[in-house]
Amino acid sequence: MASEELDFKTLFEQSLVTLNTGDVVEGTIIGFNQKEAYVDLGYKYGIIPKAQYSLDPDFKFEGNIKVGDKIKVEEEVFGWEVYKEPGFV
Repeated sequence: MASEELDFKTLFEQSLVTLNTGDVVEGTIIGFNQKEAYVDLGYKYGIIPKAQYSLDPDFKFEGNIKVGDKIKVEEEVFGWEVYKEPGFV
């Protein structure tokens, strides 16, 4: 029982984490459709629209990502965006 309480306490404390614009975190792809990818950030979930993942209008998630892939995302004012290393064009 004590380990269950500790796990709940840890999860609860993690849920209180506040992210600020510009923060970069790693998550895991947990699903996607034609328009969005869904990312588990461990304590929160992120939704990444296709337009923020790729500038290619013909881009398709299928064949380019898969469930379980690790991805870095950056907190933006209106949601999440795929993190691009400095100097990335």
